[in-house]
Amino acid sequence: MKKFFTLIAAVALAASVNAQGTYAVQVGDKVNAGDRITSVKNVTLTYMENAGTAFADGKAVDNWADANFVAYVSGKNSGKLVSGAEPTGCAYKFETTKAGSLTVAVQLNGNKGFHILDADFAEVAPASYNLPSAKDGDSQTLEQNEKGENII
Repeated sequence: MKKFFTLIAAVALAASVNAQGTYAVQVGDKVNAGDRITSVKNVTLTYMENAGTAFADGKAVDNWADANFVAYVSGKNSGKLVSGAEPTGCAYKFETTKAGSLTVAVQLNGNKGFHILDADFAEVAPASYNLPSAKDGDSQTLEQNEKGENII
């Protein structure tokens, strides 16, 4: 079964996708709405943003999260949920072809929302604002949706 998950993160993404490989944003990377990253086997990442909007170029970052990333890109428009349809604004869509683990490092400003949606655009977890919530804190792990289906 093909599954995809959409993350709506209003500002920054430093994607470290671990399946059989890793994709990580590099300093100077240029990302546009609609760009698809297929370098990790069985995973496709699509950068989503309002039409014609470019993401900010990859910038260096010092982070205290438990993920190992050195750069990030950020969208321009806050992501917004749209009932029964793809979200608008900045979002990141992950499509997988096999069951497995998908790790994504996301660093958000404290006032930005974070949502994980399933293929029907329904939220699979409550909105969270700090993942992790403190320096050296553990990241939240999401394994099943409300139907008991494995999501990552």
